Amino acid sequence: MRIAPTLPVTLALVAALALSIAGACGPAAGPPPSTNQAASATPAASAEEEQVAEPPTTAQTNPPPDEPPPAAEQPAPPADPAPWAADRIAKKEVPRVFLTEHRKAENRAGCPLLVPTDLGAGAGAKPRRASFHGGWAVAYDKKGLPGTKSSGDDCDDCGRSAFGVAGAGVTKGGGPAWPHEIVWADGSRAGYGPEGGAGARQLAFVEAADAECLYNVWSSLGEEHLLVILRGLRRVAE
Repeated sequence: MRIAPTLPVTLALVAALALSIAGACGPAAGPPPSTNQAASATPAASAEEEQVAEPPTTAQTNPPPDEPPPAAEQPAPPADPAPWAADRIAKKEVPRVFLTEHRKAENRAGCPLLVPTDLGAGAGAKPRRASFHGGWAVAYDKKGLPGTKSSGDDCDDCGRSAFGVAGAGVTKGGGPAWPHEIVWADGSRAGYGPEGGAGARQLAFVEAADAECLYNVWSSLGEEHLLVILRGLRRVAE
């Protein structure tokens, strides 16, 4: 025989069931916070913490002027033409000893004549044959001028070999380091200074662009006279 539950028990079961359903669903979700609310959550910086931009300095507002460009290098003055680039002199104007000695020289094919045309302080000196093995040479003598004795010693007034020109029997190139140098427009050059490094006798080694040999030019009358001889060197017309 079934006995129906009493009313109080039934109501208790219903209440328990309602509480169980409510706990499973959880509380209702509220609306998300607004953007303004999120922003207001970050505290504002104080006035002391604000970064204030510094005014531009004078160097920023006025940049330094451009540095002046470096001075351009001045081109070297053009070299003078070689003295023998001037008109050649006629054979009839050349002392015969030059022609004779050159004709006999072993190096005559590659060592054309160079003849002095301005004797300067040695005006009136007489040319004569001088000895240069394998080449040709002409020396000038005049008493009263300084020169070189046959022994090789210098003299004050013997005038022997006071100055002269030679086409040495050696090829150009090399040689000592001279204290002075002349370079001409065609590449010819001359180095000169005291013979042996000291003394009044001046010697020049001349390398002409149109010759194979080394020329010797000397003077016992000093550097200025040597330069006079060099400036007056000329070729001989055929």
